Amino acid sequence: MDTEQISLNRLNRNSESWGTAQDQLHKYVFKAKMVRAFSYIFHLPFGGILIFLIKYGFKIRIRDLQGLRAYYKELFKDPRPLIICSNHLSYLDPVMIIYSFGHHLWYLTHYKSYSWNFPAIEYSKNFLFRLICHLSKCIFINRSGSVRHHQTVLDLGRRLVQNGEALTIFPEGRRSKTGTFEDQKLAYGVGKIISGMKECRVLCVYVRAVNRKMPCRIPKRGPIFSVTHRMLEFQPTGNSREEVGRITRNIADQIILLEKEFFLKSDLSRVSGGL
Repeated sequence: MDTEQISLNRLNRNSESWGTAQDQLHKYVFKAKMVRAFSYIFHLPFGGILIFLIKYGFKIRIRDLQGLRAYYKELFKDPRPLIICSNHLSYLDPVMIIYSFGHHLWYLTHYKSYSWNFPAIEYSKNFLFRLICHLSKCIFINRSGSVRHHQTVLDLGRRLVQNGEALTIFPEGRRSKTGTFEDQKLAYGVGKIISGMKECRVLCVYVRAVNRKMPCRIPKRGPIFSVTHRMLEFQPTGNSREEVGRITRNIADQIILLEKEFFLKSDLSRVSGGL
């Protein structure tokens, strides 16, 4: 057994050795409170560094940035729970979503709007990535963990959004390898979270660099990102497998529609540019 597998096994044991399901949820809730407090304390310096890297390091631009931020502000005048669901093409996607929907000074006074993320636990082996996650409202999930572990993280996610916190979920479960939204093997976590609530809004988002080949880990310097969105509202009728599947499928279909609209606009732009 190689060193990497031993490390993953140790992470697996640590994530699943916390007593009863209720005890485990309480510990995750406590951990989330600590992560939130820690990330809030360092929000100003970390946010400043992040914005500097986005603007001057990676030279990233976002189409209609001010319009996106104005729209997101309006969403949080409505107290109903909100989950963001997006496609996943690069490691920058969570950062692009947070940056696109709010200025870091606005997040300081509206910190519930700063979205939580549940990255895979194997990435925590990298110290820098782990530090960034702890500064960015993240709770690690073990994708190869037990059913109870997954359910605990989903219960935590539900509790967060019911308390007014934003949460970002990638329904594909991992980065796309084809460059398009991969709906053949969806992760049904978002459906399980929503099916246990009376109502929930879902902001379906499509994020893509228009001038870079995708997918990739990190786009080359100078990408221009398109961020489009569409709102869904759910009032689940229960938490059956069929209801979970219906919710997840509806979200996936909207992201696929946003993707088709993106490519249609790109094709029209090339045609008009050639005339």
